[in-house]
Amino acid sequence: MVHPTSVPFFITPQNPFDHDVTSLTLTDKPMKHRYQYAQHMGQKQHMLLAQASEDLNQFVTALPCSDLFWILTIFLLVNLTWINWQLGTKTKKSEHPRKHVEKATFGDVDGPNSRLLATYPNLACLERFIISPFRQYIAVLACSFALAAHILETCSITLVMIQISMWVLKATYPQWKPYTLGFVLYSPLTALMVAGWYGMFKLCTFCLSRQLKYIYTLLEFRPVSPPTSKEKESSPEDKEQMGID
Repeated sequence: MVHPTSVPFFITPQNPFDHDVTSLTLTDKPMKHRYQYAQHMGQKQHMLLAQASEDLNQFVTALPCSDLFWILTIFLLVNLTWINWQLGTKTKKSEHPRKHVEKATFGDVDGPNSRLLATYPNLACLERFIISPFRQYIAVLACSFALAAHILETCSITLVMIQISMWVLKATYPQWKPYTLGFVLYSPLTALMVAGWYGMFKLCTFCLSRQLKYIYTLLEFRPVSPPTSKEKESSPEDKEQMGID
């Protein structure tokens, strides 16, 4: 019979540790189950992320074939035309900028938007609608949605261009030897593809930059309350001092 004191303390029933910590291996059931569970959860998470990425890729790729894509395209083209008209027309040197500012700021030459309207006089139409900070926030929010639509369209067009480029390369790239001769003969089509990519990049960059610039201009714009009937009336002397013919 072995005396209890001769048994090592680390395997006695009173000790909460049944065995040495260094002897833990994957053969231990609790540790093995935890490892398998963690591995299973990692694989499941990886599969979910891969499935989500594939679904998003299919959605963006199939978007040009849907009515939503073309509705957004028409809307964004109209929006871009409107923004380009407001930001593209600047005051000519031959014209007196003072007249533009007077018309834009309801007769107030030193109005809060006089400096902005001297550069972009076509923004004067906004003063009839943006008369409070709330309306300004609504305008910025609407332009932000248009910016998100621009980004979605850009991603969709980029993926479609990648697929078209890969299909053209696989279908037309020469496979004969020497490969250098095939590359030289394929250079004209390669240049055409590069030109197409460059044109798409310039167009998308122009649309996004114009939209961002318009949002920034709206943030700089100061709401102006419409003048009252008394403010509209001015004496001829005041008009002569302001330089109005």
